[in-house]
Amino acid sequence: MSQNKYPFFITFIVYDDQTDEYINFFNENKIAFTLTQLEEKRTYFTFFRKHQYNPPCFTVSITDAHSLALVIDETFWLPAQNEFYSISISDNLTFKLNTVTEWKRKENGQYLFLI
Repeated sequence: MSQNKYPFFITFIVYDDQTDEYINFFNENKIAFTLTQLEEKRTYFTFFRKHQYNPPCFTVSITDAHSLALVIDETFWLPAQNEFYSISISDNLTFKLNTVTEWKRKENGQYLFLI
């Protein structure tokens, strides 16, 4: 970053089975983060059963160029997988679970992102 202004925050949602991997990565590299479980229920299927989970959402505090390079290198693929990814200069991102009507059906689980 040419302006060299810190801190800023990267918020992203990962798949359930990656949570421990990211916790270990941030702890090993001494990068401050918060982890929340969103209200939404996600579902995936394996050969034998149906799995449901609440998506893990990380907010990482970036305090220097080195941390920025590490986090971007580790997470840049998430938006390509259509997962939520945000970079912000303030730590004020919130999620509100809304009910949405599509094709005359009400569905829970649509998020409104508030900044």
